[in-house]
Amino acid sequence: DWRGFWEGRVSCKRSLLLGRGLHDQRLGYSIDVELAWRLRGTGLRVVYDASAVSLMARPIDVAGFGERSEAKGRAHAIVAALHPGTEIASRMIPAGAAALWREKHQAVEPLRRRIAALEASAVADGGRLPELHAAYRELFRILHAKGVATAADGNADAPAASATTPPAV
Repeated sequence: DWRGFWEGRVSCKRSLLLGRGLHDQRLGYSIDVELAWRLRGTGLRVVYDASAVSLMARPIDVAGFGERSEAKGRAHAIVAALHPGTEIASRMIPAGAAALWREKHQAVEPLRRRIAALEASAVADGGRLPELHAAYRELFRILHAKGVATAADGNADAPAASATTPPAV
């Protein structure tokens, strides 16, 4: 179904896209999932092939993944605004995301410092990995919430969610 349509790991017929819809270029992230949402009623069928191989080689660090998490939050807020009251809207925006950002924004820098310390010590002490992984999850959850909140607040860096309707299907 539409939730498994991630273009880095999918192929589809060009005619489907040309005849039924293209990417919404206003979105910096999740353009593939939003497209799949619009294509879901057109006969889109996602088939899993365990033998298919997809490799992605790009360096990533905490700062880069944090920026990505925030940008995804902004894109998810736009998708939710384009499709209000739908399943995709509720899946993209965790309940209470803006409140989470307001409540936890001051935790971002201490979390970054904690992660740096844990990364340094995890090499010598593998027992610290669960704590490190929990810190990663919390930081990226807060930064995603920041993206949602800043898009909703009309931050100048975030595109307007209601500028126009989504591309037709």
